[in-house]
Amino acid sequence: MHPLIHQAVIVGENRPCVGALITLDPDYLPHWRTMVAAQADAPSREAREQNAVLQEVTRAVAAANSFVSRSESIRVFRILPEPFDPANGLLTPSMKLRRDVIVRRYATEIDAMYQSSARTRVKSLSDEPVSWEEHEENEDDVFRRVR
Repeated sequence: MHPLIHQAVIVGENRPCVGALITLDPDYLPHWRTMVAAQADAPSREAREQNAVLQEVTRAVAAANSFVSRSESIRVFRILPEPFDPANGLLTPSMKLRRDVIVRRYATEIDAMYQSSARTRVKSLSDEPVSWEEHEENEDDVFRRVR
């Protein structure tokens, strides 16, 4: 798994394709942001960082997809704002995912992910990287699609 990705939950039951809810690693993210910020001008730093996160996660998902059949590959994903942990009820005390709770809590995001996916063609690692602006209809929305 990519060091930027902390957790992923596969969704897609009774859906047209496999999707994933992804959380970023809270310990690695500050280090990664420092590396990206060093490459960016101050005014564009946030936009560049958002593009870089999206592209990096997209590449990681595409790389993971190369190990499974097309029907098993992640076609859409969403980056969630918080990791799953026992404090927010998304993990058990023994650190197991509470999948049913996660799916219920993020049902709106999952529905939106699949409603929007019809407009997007999934691409492979060999295609051009996706830009934040290409898929961003609302800047506060963290929905991301695999290209």
